[in-house]
Amino acid sequence: MNGLFRQMVVVNIVINLIMPCNQLIDTIMTGQAYGAEALQVYALFLPVSSFLIAASCLFSKGTQITCSHFMGRGKIREAEQVLCTAAYIAAVASIAIGVLVFVFAGELSLLLGASADVPGQIRDMSGYLRGYAPGIPEIFLLDVLMCVLMLEGDENVLIYASVSMLITNALGNVANIFVFKMGITGMALATSFSNIVAFIYMLIYFLNKSKMFHLSIKSFRPYYVLEIIKNGTPSLTYFGSLVIRSAIMNALVLSGMDRGVLVSILVANNFAVVTDVLISGWGEAILLLEGVLYGEKDESGAKSLLTGAAISGAVVMCLITVLTFFFRVPISRLFIKADEAVYITMAARALSITALCLVPDILQCILKKYVQAIGCPRYTTVTNILTNVVYCCGFAWILTRIMGSDGLFVSYTVCYTMALVSNFVFMMLVSPKKYDISKDDFLTFNINSLEEGMEASEKVYRYCMDKGMEKRKSTYLSLFVEEMVKNTVVHGFVPGHRNSMIVKLIRSGETTKLSIKDNCRHFDPSHYYEKVCEGTAPDSGFGIKMIMKLSKNVVYTSSFNLNNLFVEV
Repeated sequence: MNGLFRQMVVVNIVINLIMPCNQLIDTIMTGQAYGAEALQVYALFLPVSSFLIAASCLFSKGTQITCSHFMGRGKIREAEQVLCTAAYIAAVASIAIGVLVFVFAGELSLLLGASADVPGQIRDMSGYLRGYAPGIPEIFLLDVLMCVLMLEGDENVLIYASVSMLITNALGNVANIFVFKMGITGMALATSFSNIVAFIYMLIYFLNKSKMFHLSIKSFRPYYVLEIIKNGTPSLTYFGSLVIRSAIMNALVLSGMDRGVLVSILVANNFAVVTDVLISGWGEAILLLEGVLYGEKDESGAKSLLTGAAISGAVVMCLITVLTFFFRVPISRLFIKADEAVYITMAARALSITALCLVPDILQCILKKYVQAIGCPRYTTVTNILTNVVYCCGFAWILTRIMGSDGLFVSYTVCYTMALVSNFVFMMLVSPKKYDISKDDFLTFNINSLEEGMEASEKVYRYCMDKGMEKRKSTYLSLFVEEMVKNTVVHGFVPGHRNSMIVKLIRSGETTKLSIKDNCRHFDPSHYYEKVCEGTAPDSGFGIKMIMKLSKNVVYTSSFNLNNLFVEV
């Protein structure tokens, strides 16, 4: 499970890097080409960017969680219907948002804080919004498709789409600066064009090459809309609270501070965007995998995964904190022209203060996602609002009156530390109540060879007999483990690959279940059993027939690039 966790962290980081990297490229090139005044326009745009991320995550994370629930029960058709439904409603909603942003760009610019006192700022802000509007639908649809791709396990498609987007955006920015010379509006158009290119690539994949999901308007099911929205609400509140936080932080600056602090906020926010991608990589991997472990009632596995994630996350963030402190000036120079020394100094100070929040941030995120995974989405929703709005903005208001602009950046560390404490306390109170199966009702085996499989089979038999199960049932479970391990080792293990299996036995009342997962060749026992019955299988399939006929229920799914078999006896 730890190996899968590391893989999931990488995949989540790749997905979450797309929009932030485009933002980072735009910010660096805008600052170097057009100076600090253009960066102020970009800083005022941040609440819009956060809002779009929040709205798209409502659909994408809701789709991911809903699809995973169906896939866990072997209902692939229903999962495909959820994807098509989400894509349809995301398209309608995002097109409407894009039209509104384009039509009301001038009014929105004033609402975001663009000032007539700064020459050309309202014009530049309006132009940027109109240039960004055509790429809004693609942002929503890309998020939905990529989150489902993670369940399918095709990481190469994610990488190709991400790289094509980044390269297209960078080339578009260069063309705008040196050829088209459309100013900050051209930078936004380049971003929109890169979104469109990546979306077309993903659309072609899902229409022609996807192994599991295919887009079709015929699969639209309106009764899944509420389920998608319910499961996506915690992500909506998280990013929605960031919108409010960005707006309040900007308002604090505009209410009396030097407008140059906006540049420091922009640099600090771009730094935070990159680190948030890493943090969310840990968080989203915990959400998915802890949800699976919770469904299996594997408390020891859940705690082991949580501990490993917390340690690795804290170590990585400590390293980034130290590196940021030493390289705060060079990082600031990436965004700001060399001759604007005052702004560089302010931004470097903001970076060194902001970096202090990274360790408490990743730890509170891991704990929050764990709590959400074990069935407490309401707490997650509430703590998102408390952390990003009440704690952060409240302390920013207090600390700016004591420390000046430094208080804005110190407030991040304070709010994440408070969230860490509250999440830890809540987890300790709630977690024991959620796992209603004792350790004595749970067995786990990590199997890497046929010998280990035979040993596991014998232990299952002895365990079942010691627990007072009838001999027939104990024998069935032992034979099931033996047959599936033998079949996987002989036919599924790939030479040169780190092949592994996880076998779990779970007792719950009168029901006993086997969960068998492996990272070997794709194999669906249910489909193979149909071939055996039809006489088209290459062998007799004795072991498969025995399992199918003697068990109450057998469900197979393929998710996270793993074979997952659930057998109920």
